[in-house]
Amino acid sequence: VYRTNKNAEKIKNFIDKYFKVLNVEQGISKKAAEISAELAKDGKILDARDLLIASTAIVHNLRLWTENRKHFNRLEGHGLRFYSSED
Repeated sequence: VYRTNKNAEKIKNFIDKYFKVLNVEQGISKKAAEISAELAKDGKILDARDLLIASTAIVHNLRLWTENRKHFNRLEGHGLRFYSSED
């Protein structure tokens, strides 16, 4: 237990030092709902976690860096932008 708590604290400190954590706020939730509804019209679904990740990037005008781009490709029409391998 001690080791687990120590590792958790190290991870938290690393994240706090190098990343800005963005909370899911109302605007992000609304964007996720809009995208979900549009995808549903075409009979498509996207995992809620992926929707929230993409919506956060869109709302905050950020580019998404992912190794699993196939999950997100259909969201480019919604304003999602990606880092390319040249960045």
